[in-house]
Amino acid sequence: MIHRPTLYLFFVFVNLDLSAQIGLESRQIDSLIAIDSVNRIQRMEQYYLEGMEAMRLGMSFEAIEKFSAALLVDFDFEEALMQRGMAYTQRRQYELAIRDFDHIIELNPKSDEAHYYKAEVAVKRRELDQALQDYMGAIEANSEVAEYFYKVGELYFQKQEFKSAVKNFDHAIRLDPQFARAYNDRGSVYLQTGDFKAAIADYKKAISINRRFKFAYNNLGSALRVSKKYKQAISAYTKAINLDSDYHLAFNNRGLAKFYLKDYQGAIDDFNRAIRLEASYWIAFNNRAATYVKMEKWGMVIDDCDKTIKLNANSPSAYYNRGIAREMLRDMSGACSDWKIASSLGLSVASKYYEQTCME
Repeated sequence: MIHRPTLYLFFVFVNLDLSAQIGLESRQIDSLIAIDSVNRIQRMEQYYLEGMEAMRLGMSFEAIEKFSAALLVDFDFEEALMQRGMAYTQRRQYELAIRDFDHIIELNPKSDEAHYYKAEVAVKRRELDQALQDYMGAIEANSEVAEYFYKVGELYFQKQEFKSAVKNFDHAIRLDPQFARAYNDRGSVYLQTGDFKAAIADYKKAISINRRFKFAYNNLGSALRVSKKYKQAISAYTKAINLDSDYHLAFNNRGLAKFYLKDYQGAIDDFNRAIRLEASYWIAFNNRAATYVKMEKWGMVIDDCDKTIKLNANSPSAYYNRGIAREMLRDMSGACSDWKIASSLGLSVASKYYEQTCME
């Protein structure tokens, strides 16, 4: 009886000591886990920042490696998924890019940026209906971004659904009244549909917002040219050229305006410049051939028509103009052959020439 309290106290004492030791070890383990978690987050963030720096330097392959390392720490790291998807897009690895954007959308269906960048991939793949669906997903997630409506307008323009294009360009402009590209592209819809006055107004508005907008100057020139305001058109094209001296489209278009003013040598000079800048630009060869017809330089007409046909075998005007040159050089067999082809390609004036001259 004398020793039992002592044994009891000793037993209690031992248990208390063991519990304290277990508690200490548990706290140490929790601390180690917390430290490891912090280290993992720091490593993840470091990989992400290194990936962003690689992207800034244009090193998309290295960026993908860094973003992938960050995603090994946390596969649901949205920012890394987004950036890796963009890097895959730059490298034209479109399926991998879509996989990353879809992962983000699964995590966060309201991620308008994921929908948007997925749409951009679809555009690059010429999958216009898919792109339209994805842009609409971006708008559903966030209807306050003008760029999304602008992109939808562009797609409808490409699909030649002009009313829908204008509707979306209008919406983009309401959200951002200084959206020069939206004015420019709405102007192009108006130009395409024959509303030249509205087109001119929109191109001028785009230019007033961005004085260095070479495409708007070029488009303004075209709207003025089809309105038969040739001198004003030349001025607009010249401003586009002053902004970009390698702008072959503007040289070609200015050449056309000079052609209509009967400044044939000036037109030839501009077509020559367009061809020097872009040797595969068949339209400039075709236009130069038409100008040589006016100058009655038949051999040059044939040379340029040959070059046009080599670049684009479905250009009816090239066959038609070559037919005229061959007729003038007394090669009626060749002329009739060319007019017959031009007629088969849908050029009505060639059909008339062929019927009147070759079927007698």
